[in-house]
Amino acid sequence: MGFLLDRKRILSHIRDDEQLGAMHQILDKVEACIKKSQPQVSYFFDPFTINTASGILQGIQEIKFLPWGGYQGAERKKLYIFPEYLEIDKREFQISLICFQGNFKFFENNHRHVLGALLASGLKRDKLGDVFVNENLVQVLADSKITGYLISNIKSIGPVPVIGEEKRIESFMLPQESLKEIRATVNSMRLDAVLSVGFFLSRTKSAELIKKGKVKLNWQSMTRVDYQINKGDILSIQGKGRIIVMEVLGTTRKDRIALKIGVYV
Repeated sequence: MGFLLDRKRILSHIRDDEQLGAMHQILDKVEACIKKSQPQVSYFFDPFTINTASGILQGIQEIKFLPWGGYQGAERKKLYIFPEYLEIDKREFQISLICFQGNFKFFENNHRHVLGALLASGLKRDKLGDVFVNENLVQVLADSKITGYLISNIKSIGPVPVIGEEKRIESFMLPQESLKEIRATVNSMRLDAVLSVGFFLSRTKSAELIKKGKVKLNWQSMTRVDYQINKGDILSIQGKGRIIVMEVLGTTRKDRIALKIGVYV
């Protein structure tokens, strides 16, 4: 029958369906690695999924693993799973750098617009690593198998025509991530309250999005509207971008909590 992992035991602590699906994909790679004695590479995962997977993989003695996203400090990473007797070769991660150039002088280009254009082409998010937006340059780290598809199919971002070209990954330029700072006050540090001021939504709308599973806290799906938010937490809404709670500034005279929030642009 070959080698099979006791998945029921290994995954017994995971309740989230999305995380469970990701872990099954990763364990598929582990079983293939052990059966074939060959390295296996996953698609891209967010930091929360990578951390969850790392905790699981550390308990499997037959393999080693390494997360890598194309550069030091990458947010989204692939997992390279390999037999314990082999050495690592980062070329095996199959990560390519595609650069799109266009004249964004009259269009406020941002991460959300770029990701929207990429996903609208039919790609899934797990084929894409980190995406960086400069003034007239978009850098996309992606699975090498879709390089040609990206270059052929992404002809515009918003109303701006773009030209895509594969570059040597060593030429990747890490720009400073752009944050727009806003100040706001909330009556509590509940998730729905912070989400509301950070995304300029009504409290009712925020609660609705949370309950529908559209909101992630530190890359983990969160459906509790009353979850308490802390400094450094990153909140995202599917299709609307993300924010970070940069600082809790104290309380106002009206006993509201003052926040400094960073909006990723």
